[in-house]
Amino acid sequence: MKNTDHFFEVFNNYKTTETYKEREGQKAIIPIFRQILSEALTIVPFTNQILTDLIQIFKYNCSDETFDKKLEALVLDEGKRKAILDAATEHYVHGFTNAGKTGIVGLTDQELQTVQEFLLNAFKVKSVAQAKQLVREYEGKNVPKVKRGVYSPWLFYINPSLFPIFNNSYKNFIEWYGLPNDYEGIIEPLHKLKSLVGESDFSHIDQVAHAFTSDGKLFLPNTLNLNGRSIYKISHGSLIFDKKFNNEALIKVVNENNWITLSRYTSKGQGEKFANELKIGDYVYLCYGGNIIKWVGRVKSGVKEFDESVANLFGSDKGDWFYREVEPLYFPKQESLIGLKDEKSQIMPSGYSTFKKINPSQLDSINKLLFLPYFNLTVVEDSTTDEIEEEFENEIEEMEEKPTSNHPLNLILFGPPGTGKTYSTIDISLKIVDGKVPDSRIEAKKRFAALQTQKRVFFNTFHQNMSYEDFIEGIKPVQAEDEDSFLKYEVQDGLFMQACVEATYNFYIKNNKSDQMVEQLMDFNALYDLLFDEVSGGRVKEIKTVSNAILEISVTAQGNFAIIHKGRERPYTVSKERLSKIYEVYPDPDAMNNIHECIRGVIGGSNSTAYWAVLNQISSYRDKNRSQSNFNAKTLTYGDKKKIVQSIWEKRSTEVVNNDQSEPFVFIIDEINRGNVSQIFGELITLIESDKRIGKDEVIFVDLPYSKSAFAVPPNLFIVGTMNTADRSVEALDTALRRRFSFKAMLPEPEKLSKDCEGIDLEILLKTINKRLEILKDPDHTIGHAWLWDISKFEDLKKVYADKVLPLLQEFFYNDYEKLGLVLGDAFFQEPQQVSSNLFAKFSQGNGLASQYESVVKYKLKSIDNLTVEDFQSLYS
Repeated sequence: MKNTDHFFEVFNNYKTTETYKEREGQKAIIPIFRQILSEALTIVPFTNQILTDLIQIFKYNCSDETFDKKLEALVLDEGKRKAILDAATEHYVHGFTNAGKTGIVGLTDQELQTVQEFLLNAFKVKSVAQAKQLVREYEGKNVPKVKRGVYSPWLFYINPSLFPIFNNSYKNFIEWYGLPNDYEGIIEPLHKLKSLVGESDFSHIDQVAHAFTSDGKLFLPNTLNLNGRSIYKISHGSLIFDKKFNNEALIKVVNENNWITLSRYTSKGQGEKFANELKIGDYVYLCYGGNIIKWVGRVKSGVKEFDESVANLFGSDKGDWFYREVEPLYFPKQESLIGLKDEKSQIMPSGYSTFKKINPSQLDSINKLLFLPYFNLTVVEDSTTDEIEEEFENEIEEMEEKPTSNHPLNLILFGPPGTGKTYSTIDISLKIVDGKVPDSRIEAKKRFAALQTQKRVFFNTFHQNMSYEDFIEGIKPVQAEDEDSFLKYEVQDGLFMQACVEATYNFYIKNNKSDQMVEQLMDFNALYDLLFDEVSGGRVKEIKTVSNAILEISVTAQGNFAIIHKGRERPYTVSKERLSKIYEVYPDPDAMNNIHECIRGVIGGSNSTAYWAVLNQISSYRDKNRSQSNFNAKTLTYGDKKKIVQSIWEKRSTEVVNNDQSEPFVFIIDEINRGNVSQIFGELITLIESDKRIGKDEVIFVDLPYSKSAFAVPPNLFIVGTMNTADRSVEALDTALRRRFSFKAMLPEPEKLSKDCEGIDLEILLKTINKRLEILKDPDHTIGHAWLWDISKFEDLKKVYADKVLPLLQEFFYNDYEKLGLVLGDAFFQEPQQVSSNLFAKFSQGNGLASQYESVVKYKLKSIDNLTVEDFQSLYS
């Protein structure tokens, strides 16, 4: 094997990631799967269906319903089955691989026996030599369909220390390291790699091999924290399709130099925004129309004009185009875009825009659709100074009367798909915060968006990879300071922590009219804002050090100060957050007996000269301004609020607040049942109970594992969740979660639908379909009314049927066409075709297998274009 040093480095880097921790936790499922295999291999007769069930139950995204169903078929002993189910429920992790095949059909009894004996013998193997011999003998029998991609995960679950997983996802890995491309041949080299990195089994080797890219890197989850910066979409589709251009040469030079380019005359002001709105340090993702995605990068230059040789490539438009330089940061696993053609939002590659800013409220959507699947990247946003100022201005607008609410603190809306659960969270949030909902849906959505901007309402969606570190707090990499090029890590707050900070701060301020720490922070903010305005307006350009040396001062886009020592070019950033920490300890800079030691003792490594100079300047305003006039800070930053809130939590006060004057906040968790709630909430699941919150009789404080600081949940934070019962029933939810939430059923309401959609009664149609689904499945697997809400035209009905209803029914019945037919009826199917044995090639040595298929009937649904009004009427007539 070549490049072992490279592998050692890659693996050690991988061990620092969250993916390593997730895979470590995933190991808990191995002994459970081993027991399932042990039981399934004893079933007589051993059938193709058993192999299919093993594939389905072990796949990564196996649903709870499928797991329960397949477990019943594979483990016949009821006592053992219950023990396995209890163990699987406790750990709640999935299998290691996604199924390449969905099932096994057509193996003969002899071939099935060969597979069965092969797997049973794997339980007896004790050495690498025996493992290689076992695989060699099995491969020599040429059993079809059950190849290495299918059987290697099973061998791994039987003995994870001896048998590696090996499938087609290893292609880049084996090519990079020059490894054999057969299972027998790769066993020994992978054992050497396992020993090299000191692993006891192949769990992490599999993760590294699976995530390995063709350029020798790992395609692992990343988080891009915008930290107040903006992110934009830019499309170079014109460089491909505009025939005036020298397309090939132009694309080549732009890609080689990492440029983004746009015509200054691009419609709807896009060219002007590219020139004036986009800032150095902002982020962009580059696509070529809806076909290709290139990278996510950071802007590193202002607008530049092309030199003549490049400008000429634009033909007659050569004077119209300008460009910016970008530093690419994240690259996709594949550049070809698949499955996004119908996503026409302007922020998406196929959307009708060339240059478009992605708003914070759109990040959840684009993360799901683009950044996560293509870049394994989650983009998150922190409030900028301007946004917080807007928040402050909105918050000081007094409401004529404070809304009261009898809503439960913790509520889950549950029901089948399409019943308007997520839709209803907007109305519920407005009722909680404002006490009313605007009559206009547009106005309601505007108000909801405003509350999100003000940090009164938070929206979050759970998914399988959601973790405690994403939700509460976790250790994440951060950009190094100017003077330090080393990567650093810090504890960063998750969205629920941010909501708790905002709500707790509000609770404290509304119930405590005067507090020294708040006053001191407001004092600092006022002084800081005063200097910021002076510097921004050009009235202060220089400040002095303790030795009276001159420093040039300017402001940055992030609301900090840039300091340049005379005779130097490189600026040094003095951040507001770090300066506030110094001010908290040394409001009077003259109190420092050793400037360097005092400042470094508070904020660590820094340019203490620059920090002292700015601190001295704002302190000089204090007495002067107080004697002349009152002055006020614009607002507190999130960091300021966090300091106050942490001091409250650290006091661990058990004082009961009877007349709570705080304002309500709302935290929405969409698809709450898709995440591992026990893992995401961790020890905080108890704290959300109404009587365990701050100001209540039984308040509980906990110490967080990463920051080691105290934490409690405020009483004015309402949690609203949604769950799709087609994914998992309420009964299957974590018991601790069920005990702490109120549940409200969101059921289909056919009576809200039109009774005449070009002759089709949608109300009766939906009622009829759901009655059939309740019998063939259960009430959790029905169809909501929301999908048909605004349908008035037949063409729209056909589109909803094709895009939403039919895929859901196919998911419900998993290719069981008889049940699908019992729901839809003959009108939605083509004439069935019976398989003819003449279809197969002539094979004189066969055992009559072809004749077994003569009784098989092929079912095929009608094309959407061929469906008529009468077909839909037949559903209920």
